[in-house]
Amino acid sequence: MSSMIDISSYLHRDESAIYSAELNTSAGSYSHLIELDGELWKAMLPATEGSLEFNPEDREYFHVTPKDGLFYIVRTMVLHGANIVPVTDEDRRYLGYYLLEEMLELWSDTPLFGDADTCLWIEKETRDFSFSEITQILESENAIINGILTHHRDGEKTVCILRFSGENINEIIQSLRRYEYRILNDNADDVLLDQMEERSGYLKKYLEF
Repeated sequence: MSSMIDISSYLHRDESAIYSAELNTSAGSYSHLIELDGELWKAMLPATEGSLEFNPEDREYFHVTPKDGLFYIVRTMVLHGANIVPVTDEDRRYLGYYLLEEMLELWSDTPLFGDADTCLWIEKETRDFSFSEITQILESENAIINGILTHHRDGEKTVCILRFSGENINEIIQSLRRYEYRILNDNADDVLLDQMEERSGYLKKYLEF
């Protein structure tokens, strides 16, 4: 889903996030500054409360490419406690950067968090979990799939969030159960509301750097 969204217009190319030993005494609003080696991306330098205390051992290494989807980009920043991520080509040539706040605003407009009719949380053993099977179940009941998001996955179980529109909700639930998918929520609307409130609170801290 997210990989189909055009985010090229959100790429920043100014030099305000690029580290310079001569110029940078503070990271400003950025959680990290971008360290370059000529035209190549080198590393990310973390800041503490807006100030840059550079230590070579503190370098962090994360970046994305223009081919990466929106969810992966957001996930990369959240996992590294960052509100900025550099964008490079396959040869690590620096192209610019994305900002977390803008990516979250764009993500909130995707069908996964839109006004779809139904939200189901499902669970199944990881070895038997099949996205193609889930898709076939939904499409066989003429449902419109708005998003499938992996919430948790380990060696034993996988939990996913399904967002879809359709009239045959009971049939879909029964079909999922026949294929041994466990439905984790009894009231889709209440669970969706709780999910959005939890996600909003979780992400706010990353917007308040």
